[in-house]
Amino acid sequence: MSDIILSICVPTFNREKKLVRLIDSIDILEGIELVVCDDGSSDNTKKIIDNYSNNINILYEYQENQGRGFALKKSIEMARGEYVMIMDSDDYFLPNALSNICW
Repeated sequence: MSDIILSICVPTFNREKKLVRLIDSIDILEGIELVVCDDGSSDNTKKIIDNYSNNINILYEYQENQGRGFALKKSIEMARGEYVMIMDSDDYFLPNALSNICW
């Protein structure tokens, strides 16, 4: 059994600034992973993910642009959590939202 309780699955395409807002809004809690499927971004999405990877459990996959549906499917397939939450890269959490949802 995985120690991951919740996988937050995020398809993204050229939304580095919005992605930063989403990641900053995630409560850093044990048992949560962020699963990002980059659908062919040409911006600094990969660099953003690399910068956060020491602070939060992140799985990242780059794919050639195939559309949101394919990126979402890939992120869900990569997820290791008992539960999956789907977020878009321009979404964000309110303070303590994950603490309230998970515990």
